[in-house]
Amino acid sequence: MSKNIFCFSGWAQHYQGLEVLFQQKNCSVSSFNYSAFVSYQHFLENTSFINPQIVVGWSLGGQIALRLIASKILQPKFLVLLAPPFQMVKNNNISAGMPPETAKIFYENFAKSPLQTLQQFSVLSSLNDSNSKEMLKNLHISNENQQNWLMWLKELYNFSCFELDFSNIPTTIYFHGENDAIINIAQAKYFQERINDFHFYKMPNCGHAPHLNNGSFLSKIIAQHCEI
Repeated sequence: MSKNIFCFSGWAQHYQGLEVLFQQKNCSVSSFNYSAFVSYQHFLENTSFINPQIVVGWSLGGQIALRLIASKILQPKFLVLLAPPFQMVKNNNISAGMPPETAKIFYENFAKSPLQTLQQFSVLSSLNDSNSKEMLKNLHISNENQQNWLMWLKELYNFSCFELDFSNIPTTIYFHGENDAIINIAQAKYFQERINDFHFYKMPNCGHAPHLNNGSFLSKIIAQHCEI
């Protein structure tokens, strides 16, 4: 039987970018363009959800997926996370985050020169990845809703998964590149400590986009766990 899958892509990425993982699977895939909204709350108030069997989230999209499931808006059987931030900006609670001064500079740069900053972000996403050249070709940066992406960047900086109740989080398949220069892989331990049924796949020689580093491996693992 065909399974319903919801996908939430990363910050400033094309919203359908994760569908490549399910091209040859017996499933129905819906991708949500949250960049059309000015905040998480605005997104919630103006989006209708059915209940999927599988939810997939990359980076900021993973954090959004966790928030929706923690609040029981979505109640999937499986959650697939690709390098999500537990908390983006470093503080006393978490040391493996972006220094506040770096976050401030990135925000200001994006506000002034969005296209140039997005290009730099793409390079950072593929940094230290064995497949970096191919990845740069396949990173589909979204040039739409740039002002909204600025608001979502602020949302990303301000939110922490320390605020979440993890008791509703289902079986989770988690992928993270060991060389991720955007979200330190050390943040994985915070999820591992809080999610009961947690399957952690470290991706060697991989940057911030596991699905572009080795999409066939991810598709295979997801299919095994989720029976698709």
